[in-house]
Amino acid sequence: MIGLVLALFVGMCIGAFLFDKMTAKSFFYVETQNRKLYILYKLMFHWVLEKQKGRNLTDYLIERDYKSIAIYGMNYVGQALMGEIFNRGITVKYGIDQNADDIFTDVKIYKPIDNLEAVDVVVVTPITHFEQIKKVLSEKMKCPIISIEDLVYDIRV
Repeated sequence: MIGLVLALFVGMCIGAFLFDKMTAKSFFYVETQNRKLYILYKLMFHWVLEKQKGRNLTDYLIERDYKSIAIYGMNYVGQALMGEIFNRGITVKYGIDQNADDIFTDVKIYKPIDNLEAVDVVVVTPITHFEQIKKVLSEKMKCPIISIEDLVYDIRV
């Protein structure tokens, strides 16, 4: 009987420990996701404010003589960027995304491991992972690699 009670107690302790670890991991994941969403919210909010002032990303890119670009990250922000510059004097040659096989759009989508053709600039939209993405792309490409944050927060009339 004592062995059974001891086994139950040990089992409960192990279960509580594992639950605590799962809860900590879940909390960390939720906090990370919340932070990422907040950063994206601020970015998109600022972008809308700039558009309301008559400023746009196309002019910023043209001023820097970027005529052909690649967009890294073809989720919501990447799609919004492509929509803003589409048919405005800048060519989006292709997109780059880890999930290239699952994305359907008007431009070809490559995976980061693919051979990527030359462009004037790569704009990275996953801003919370910009430094890691820039490091990987810098080994493959000679052009500037900039964050969407650089575009949105540096727009001028």
